[in-house]
Amino acid sequence: MVSLSELRESMPEYAKDIKLNLSTLAGEETLTSQQLWGCFLSCALATRQKDVMEAIIADASAQLSPEALNAAFAASSIMAMNNVYYRSVHLMSNKEYQSLPAKLRMNVIANPGVDKVDFELWSFAVSAISGCGMCLDAHESQLQKAGLSTAQIQCALRIAAAVNGMSIGCGMDLNAQINPLVSARQQQSVCRYLDIARAEGARVLAGGEAADLPGYFVKPTVLTNVAHSSTVVREEIFGPVLVAMPFDTVDDA
Repeated sequence: MVSLSELRESMPEYAKDIKLNLSTLAGEETLTSQQLWGCFLSCALATRQKDVMEAIIADASAQLSPEALNAAFAASSIMAMNNVYYRSVHLMSNKEYQSLPAKLRMNVIANPGVDKVDFELWSFAVSAISGCGMCLDAHESQLQKAGLSTAQIQCALRIAAAVNGMSIGCGMDLNAQINPLVSARQQQSVCRYLDIARAEGARVLAGGEAADLPGYFVKPTVLTNVAHSSTVVREEIFGPVLVAMPFDTVDDA
């Protein structure tokens, strides 16, 4: 099992900023050691990226007590549930759902096995990765009441951001559903083929452009309404592009 520093150094050049941010944050003194490594661990678990989780678990295990390790896992787990529920009721047009009791067990929040402020901080960081605005506001309010400074709360956000960026920057993750292309030139080549396909009458059902991510990503693309004579049918694209064409018999296919 590799350590965080080893995994960080294996990240590609396009993720240099993420590497530097992770190095800085690993030595951050704004938070206590337990707060810091609990944030790293709970956020790593929230990314669901095997290599990121394993590397940070390896380092966090040397910094956290068994009780704190368990609590970090618990924070990530309970927020995986809460973030979905509360983000949904916040986004729905029918606000009646916000007045209904959640009817979901959340007992670990009241008895996490560590200082409740630390657990609150880890839950806040995980909520940042999940993008639950209602959860972020609720946890941030509790952290302020408990006496944490704006700088300390921001530090948790910075850890969440960097760890989430790490899950994209580690392009060799075998569990990833899509990884970046090998170079900017290849990304441009794939996008050029997509422009040609549109010009030749293809319909883009999904994707169709570069992804706004660090690295040479292209959104998984599905093209229809494509003729046999189309460029994207006749030539290799070497990118995440599926050309869907109808057929009448297996022989035609």
